[in-house]
Amino acid sequence: MDLRQIKLIGVLVAILSLIVLSIILNKHFMPMLSKKASYTLKIIVILMMIGSIFITYFTIFFKDFNKEYGWNVEYINYEKIQNYSTGKSQVIVLIDSGISKSQENQVIENINLTKDISNYDTNGHGTMMLSILKGYKSKIKGIAPDVKVISIKTMDQSGKSSSENLLKALEIAYQRNNISIINLSLGSYLEDENIKKMINKIIEKGITVVASTGDYGTDKMLFPASMDNVISVGALSANNKPWDYTNGLEICDILAPGDEIKSLELNSNIELTSGTSQSSILISGYISLLKDYGQKNNIKVSNIEIINILNKINAKKITYFNGFSELKKSDLK
Repeated sequence: MDLRQIKLIGVLVAILSLIVLSIILNKHFMPMLSKKASYTLKIIVILMMIGSIFITYFTIFFKDFNKEYGWNVEYINYEKIQNYSTGKSQVIVLIDSGISKSQENQVIENINLTKDISNYDTNGHGTMMLSILKGYKSKIKGIAPDVKVISIKTMDQSGKSSSENLLKALEIAYQRNNISIINLSLGSYLEDENIKKMINKIIEKGITVVASTGDYGTDKMLFPASMDNVISVGALSANNKPWDYTNGLEICDILAPGDEIKSLELNSNIELTSGTSQSSILISGYISLLKDYGQKNNIKVSNIEIINILNKINAKKITYFNGFSELKKSDLK
């Protein structure tokens, strides 16, 4: 039961209370009842009115009860951070399995580098990522609803992506002049020198690269998350503990919500999904807010400053909301 349904129940109880109260006050009706029945009716209406007041109070003042969008929304505090920014000036390149046709209006460009006949997502992974980033209708709340997205499809239906396709996608991103963040919710235990060189060139250009550490529960992070200058993201569970399958949980830059995150599926169903991919896209979205805020306030936001902020959040020294204050401090130095 979500918050809207609880509020509706409160309204219905209040209406019923008024109906019963009007009956009690009806001079023609009350004499027809015995003293005992009249007394019982009065007790019922009093209880109903107390119940409606309690429900109204609970829905207004107990915000944590509202879980309709998922625990990650409360944990990161979307409401507060989106007062600072919604990511409007930033462009994220989503290198993944593409997007669903229903999400076409949420991207500024949709590129397919695979041999799939369809330019749209046939795997489902990219669809999930975009829904977490920008939201979906009134069912999923996005962390960066106004960020611009370029989708580059490198994964086929099976979820596999060749190093050639990934390299080509990175080259496309490098050649653009308006890119601020690249999200790589993918990885491998095998390093690729050509991809490494291209990522270094991209980061030197001032673009932030975010990658998931992996979902195998080992101490070693996947490549390219394992690169020092790439922001590596592991997953956190709702109990505030590391997600069991997170790779490199002790060495990644940040553990972010990644367990049971509301996501859009290929069949248009909304499901709870888990993984470091979910964590990575959330952090990419958060970084777009930091960069947008910096741009609006003439604060230069470097990759080093972003990593410092994420490290402090990970160490519980600051909250996601406080990250914007950290940018102000760094600008004064």
